[in-house]
Amino acid sequence: MIKLREIKKNDYKKIKKLFLRNKLQITNKINWINLWKNPIIQKSKHKTLGYVIQKKSKIVGHIGLFPTEYTFKNKKLICHVLHGWVIDKVFRNFSIPLMNKFLSKNKNDFYLSTTTNKNAARIMEVLGWKKINIQGLSQTSLIILNKNNFLRRIFFNKKILYNKFIIFIIGKILGILFKNNITKWKKYQSDSSIISYNKFDNKINKFWEKYKKENNSKILISKNLQWLNWLLGNHLIKKKAKIFVIQEKKNIYGYCIYIITKKHKINYAQILDIAVLKTHKKKGLSLLSRCIKEANKNDCAFFEFRNTYYKNLALLMDFKPININLLNNYFYFKPSSKNNNNLFNFKNWHLSSLDGDIALNY
Repeated sequence: MIKLREIKKNDYKKIKKLFLRNKLQITNKINWINLWKNPIIQKSKHKTLGYVIQKKSKIVGHIGLFPTEYTFKNKKLICHVLHGWVIDKVFRNFSIPLMNKFLSKNKNDFYLSTTTNKNAARIMEVLGWKKINIQGLSQTSLIILNKNNFLRRIFFNKKILYNKFIIFIIGKILGILFKNNITKWKKYQSDSSIISYNKFDNKINKFWEKYKKENNSKILISKNLQWLNWLLGNHLIKKKAKIFVIQEKKNIYGYCIYIITKKHKINYAQILDIAVLKTHKKKGLSLLSRCIKEANKNDCAFFEFRNTYYKNLALLMDFKPININLLNNYFYFKPSSKNNNNLFNFKNWHLSSLDGDIALNY
């Protein structure tokens, strides 16, 4: 007998097996448990994180959701984020019913899917989802910090990796071709107002309120104190996430959050969010430079910038990054039945790697 039901806390092991059977990455157990601590979920009478398809005792399909809060022109918007839409091949005729069940939770204002692959995107477009066409979502920008480790990360599954001489030669060529990329960030002088920060506190919260007012005409995810601690608190404790702020007279005027990830024994840094008030926008480059220098100290092979607001992307261009087109990084949205499509004009979006399910992958 096949059953479509809500996800339960103790489903993790069976859902993990489903993901592994389909050669997909699933968030780790700590992140899974943390999903249930979502501040919006905690306030909700009916707590659900999505749906599964079950045959006997085996889970053969999954679609996850978690709510997030956005603001637009002083209006609060509730978004249901889609993550982990996966079904065993034999049961893929249940894909649409599973998606329809996800979309039946229409007490929200819109739905969002990030890092969507091409196959899922085709089905979603038939069901009325729309692609967010914004510069910065279709490419990643890289600053090389360690040439040899960068090459080891690129060629991690190639025989070339084991030939130190070839790696050395390619590294030399890379140094000549991308000299500005590798050295430009070193030329920025340090700024005493840019300091390391180790927590999300009331100062960050006050900064967020000011930033929200400045960007009142943008669809902006709510980065209040409670939400940031829920999403990134564990990463701060483990010192994976790093925060640098522009602070003057005990007030914060900007921040940059990035995370250090290790893959194939190589460290690399990825920006999650950067935000600076208009009064201090000239310090944006110094803020970014300080983060890059710190990532270099942490033995990162490269510094990566993706999924970002176009003005922040323009900020990075001064560092002469290597730009690479991305596959399977499509952002899609769908307004709920109670909302108007006109609200979600592409010019209104203000996105970062804190949107959607991206932070669940760390």
